Amino acid sequence: MLLPNFVDMEMKLSLHINDDLQKTVITNVMTLVCHNNVRSIIMNIF
Repeated sequence: MLLPNFVDMEMKLSLHINDDLQKTVITNVMTLVCHNNVRSIIMNIF
């Protein structure tokens, strides 16, 4: 439920943020989310 709101907020912020910086932030956030998901999945498996 929080993710769509966060994405919407990110889109609004992107209007005020430099494109390169925005891409870096989004990439870092997505990487962090992916790592957390992978870690959770691994913890659940083992």
